[in-house]
Amino acid sequence: MTTTALVTGASGGIGAEVARQLAATGVTVVVSARSVDRAKATAESIDNSVQVLPVGLDVADPESVQSAAAALAEEPGRLDILINNAAAYVDWAELASTADLDAARTVMEVNLFGGWRMTNALLPLLRRSEHPRVVHVSSGAGVTMMSSSGFASGTGLRLRTRSARQLSTRSPAPRRPSSPTRRSSSTPFAPG
Repeated sequence: MTTTALVTGASGGIGAEVARQLAATGVTVVVSARSVDRAKATAESIDNSVQVLPVGLDVADPESVQSAAAALAEEPGRLDILINNAAAYVDWAELASTADLDAARTVMEVNLFGGWRMTNALLPLLRRSEHPRVVHVSSGAGVTMMSSSGFASGTGLRLRTRSARQLSTRSPAPRRPSSPTRRSSSTPFAPG
Protein backbone atom coordinates (compact mmCIF):
# COMPACT_ATOMS: atom_id res chain seq x y z
CA MET A 1 0.00 0.00 0.00
CA THR A 2 1.37 3.41 -0.91
CA THR A 3 1.83 6.32 1.45
CA THR A 4 -0.90 8.98 1.24
CA ALA A 5 -0.25 12.65 2.02
CA LEU A 6 -2.52 15.70 2.26
CA VAL A 7 -0.93 19.08 1.57
CA THR A 8 -2.94 22.12 2.71
CA GLY A 9 -2.47 25.47 1.02
CA ALA A 10 -1.21 23.75 -2.12
CA SER A 11 -2.44 26.23 -4.73
CA GLY A 12 1.09 27.51 -5.26
CA GLY A 13 4.44 28.22 -3.66
CA ILE A 14 5.82 25.83 -1.05
CA GLY A 15 2.65 23.69 -0.95
CA ALA A 16 2.70 23.04 -4.70
CA GLU A 17 6.43 22.25 -4.61
CA VAL A 18 6.03 19.86 -1.66
CA ALA A 19 3.21 18.11 -3.56
CA ARG A 20 5.38 17.85 -6.69
CA GLN A 21 8.34 16.40 -4.82
CA LEU A 22 6.22 13.90 -2.86
CA ALA A 23 4.48 12.75 -6.05
CA ALA A 24 7.89 12.25 -7.69
CA THR A 25 8.78 9.76 -4.93
CA GLY A 26 5.61 7.71 -5.46
CA VAL A 27 3.55 9.11 -2.58
CA THR A 28 -0.17 9.41 -3.29
CA VAL A 29 -0.66 13.16 -2.91
CA VAL A 30 -3.94 14.95 -2.23
CA VAL A 31 -3.72 18.72 -2.72
CA SER A 32 -6.09 21.21 -1.17
CA ALA A 33 -6.79 24.92 -1.27
CA ARG A 34 -9.65 27.25 -0.42
CA SER A 35 -10.58 27.05 -4.11
CA VAL A 36 -11.06 23.58 -5.61
CA ASP A 37 -10.28 25.06 -9.05
CA ARG A 38 -6.91 26.34 -7.85
CA ALA A 39 -6.12 22.95 -6.29
CA LYS A 40 -7.06 21.28 -9.60
CA ALA A 41 -4.72 23.63 -11.48
CA THR A 42 -1.88 22.67 -9.14
CA ALA A 43 -2.59 18.96 -9.57
CA GLU A 44 -2.71 19.29 -13.36
CA SER A 45 0.59 21.19 -13.38
CA ILE A 46 2.29 18.31 -11.54
CA ASP A 47 0.93 15.13 -13.16
CA ASN A 48 -2.18 12.98 -13.35
CA SER A 49 -1.29 10.99 -10.23
CA VAL A 50 -1.96 13.94 -7.90
CA GLN A 51 -5.46 13.93 -6.45
CA VAL A 52 -7.55 16.94 -5.51
CA LEU A 53 -9.56 17.25 -2.31
CA PRO A 54 -13.09 17.54 -3.71
CA VAL A 55 -14.08 20.33 -1.31
CA GLY A 56 -12.55 23.75 -0.78
CA LEU A 57 -10.49 23.80 2.41
CA ASP A 58 -10.30 26.91 4.58
CA VAL A 59 -8.36 25.84 7.67
CA ALA A 60 -9.77 28.81 9.61
CA ASP A 61 -13.32 27.48 9.16
CA PRO A 62 -14.23 24.51 11.41
CA GLU A 63 -17.04 23.36 9.08
CA SER A 64 -14.69 23.41 6.09
CA VAL A 65 -12.14 21.33 8.02
CA GLN A 66 -14.81 18.79 9.01
CA SER A 67 -15.98 18.55 5.38
CA ALA A 68 -12.39 17.95 4.30
CA ALA A 69 -11.90 15.25 6.94
CA ALA A 70 -15.11 13.52 5.82
CA ALA A 71 -14.06 13.70 2.16
CA LEU A 72 -10.63 12.18 2.96
CA ALA A 73 -12.24 9.43 5.05
CA GLU A 74 -14.35 8.53 2.03
CA GLU A 75 -11.65 8.79 -0.63
CA PRO A 76 -8.82 7.78 -0.35
CA GLY A 77 -9.94 6.49 3.07
CA ARG A 78 -6.52 6.79 4.63
CA LEU A 79 -3.86 9.32 5.55
CA ASP A 80 -0.22 8.81 6.45
CA ILE A 81 1.14 12.37 6.23
CA LEU A 82 -0.57 15.67 6.97
CA ILE A 83 1.36 18.70 5.78
CA ASN A 84 -0.08 21.82 7.40
CA ASN A 85 1.16 24.38 4.89
CA ALA A 86 -1.80 26.79 4.61
CA ALA A 87 -0.83 30.23 5.90
CA ALA A 88 -1.94 33.82 6.22
CA TYR A 89 0.52 36.67 6.08
CA VAL A 90 1.18 39.51 8.49
CA ASP A 91 2.30 43.06 8.03
CA TRP A 92 6.00 42.53 8.68
CA ALA A 93 6.54 46.27 9.18
CA GLU A 94 4.20 46.71 12.14
CA LEU A 95 5.32 46.70 15.75
CA ALA A 96 3.71 44.81 18.60
CA SER A 97 2.86 48.11 20.30
CA THR A 98 0.87 49.36 17.30
CA ALA A 99 -0.31 46.09 15.76
CA ASP A 100 -3.78 45.71 14.28
CA LEU A 101 -5.05 43.02 16.66
CA ASP A 102 -8.01 42.08 14.44
CA ALA A 103 -5.61 41.36 11.59
CA ALA A 104 -3.30 39.47 13.96
CA ARG A 105 -6.26 37.40 15.21
CA THR A 106 -7.14 36.50 11.61
CA VAL A 107 -3.55 35.39 10.96
CA MET A 108 -3.51 33.33 14.16
CA GLU A 109 -6.79 31.66 13.16
CA VAL A 110 -5.04 30.30 10.07
CA ASN A 111 -1.41 29.90 11.13
CA LEU A 112 -1.95 28.53 14.63
CA PHE A 113 -5.48 27.24 15.02
CA GLY A 114 -5.82 26.11 11.39
CA GLY A 115 -3.03 23.55 11.65
CA TRP A 116 -4.17 22.53 15.10
CA ARG A 117 -7.75 22.13 13.86
CA MET A 118 -6.57 20.05 10.88
CA THR A 119 -4.46 17.82 13.11
CA ASN A 120 -7.34 17.19 15.50
CA ALA A 121 -9.82 16.50 12.70
CA LEU A 122 -7.52 14.05 10.92
CA LEU A 123 -6.19 12.14 13.93
CA PRO A 124 -8.66 9.27 13.39
CA LEU A 125 -7.27 8.69 9.88
CA LEU A 126 -3.67 9.24 10.94
CA ARG A 127 -3.99 6.73 13.78
CA ARG A 128 -4.82 3.99 11.25
CA SER A 129 -1.45 4.48 9.57
CA GLU A 130 1.59 2.40 10.50
CA HIS A 131 3.86 5.47 10.28
CA PRO A 132 1.77 8.64 10.57
CA ARG A 133 3.37 12.07 10.44
CA VAL A 134 2.21 15.65 10.85
CA VAL A 135 4.44 18.35 9.38
CA HIS A 136 3.86 22.00 10.29
CA VAL A 137 5.34 24.39 7.74
CA SER A 138 6.37 27.68 9.35
CA SER A 139 8.27 30.78 8.39
CA GLY A 140 11.37 32.00 10.16
CA ALA A 141 9.08 34.12 12.33
CA GLY A 142 7.64 30.91 13.70
CA VAL A 143 10.92 30.02 15.34
CA THR A 144 12.79 33.30 15.76
CA MET A 145 9.99 35.40 17.29
CA MET A 146 10.22 38.16 14.68
CA SER A 147 7.87 41.13 14.47
CA SER A 148 4.61 41.52 16.33
CA SER A 149 3.21 38.13 15.37
CA GLY A 150 6.49 36.22 15.53
CA PHE A 151 6.24 35.57 19.25
CA ALA A 152 2.72 34.23 18.90
CA SER A 153 3.61 32.16 15.84
CA GLY A 154 6.70 30.66 17.45
CA THR A 155 4.93 29.91 20.70
CA GLY A 156 1.94 28.55 18.80
CA LEU A 157 4.06 26.23 16.67
CA ARG A 158 5.74 24.78 19.75
CA LEU A 159 2.41 24.36 21.58
CA ARG A 160 0.74 22.82 18.54
CA THR A 161 3.56 20.31 18.12
CA ARG A 162 3.49 19.37 21.82
CA SER A 163 -0.28 19.07 21.68
CA ALA A 164 -0.09 16.79 18.65
CA ARG A 165 2.32 14.49 20.50
CA GLN A 166 0.00 14.33 23.48
CA LEU A 167 -3.08 13.72 21.34
CA SER A 168 -1.33 10.89 19.58
CA THR A 169 -1.10 8.69 22.64
CA ARG A 170 -3.52 7.62 25.32
CA SER A 171 -1.42 9.09 28.09
CA PRO A 172 0.20 12.52 28.24
CA ALA A 173 3.67 12.81 26.78
CA PRO A 174 6.46 13.09 29.31
CA ARG A 175 7.65 16.63 29.87
CA ARG A 176 11.02 17.50 28.44
CA PRO A 177 13.06 20.55 29.32
CA SER A 178 12.45 23.43 26.96
CA SER A 179 15.32 24.46 24.74
CA PRO A 180 15.46 27.49 22.45
CA THR A 181 17.45 25.44 19.91
CA ARG A 182 15.12 22.41 19.76
CA ARG A 183 12.67 22.62 16.84
CA SER A 184 10.08 20.05 15.82
CA SER A 185 8.96 19.83 12.24
CA SER A 186 7.37 16.39 12.21
CA THR A 187 5.42 14.49 14.84
CA PRO A 188 5.10 10.68 14.86
CA PHE A 189 1.86 9.21 16.15
CA ALA A 190 1.12 6.01 18.00
CA PRO A 191 -1.50 4.03 16.03
CA GLY A 192 -3.81 3.43 19.03
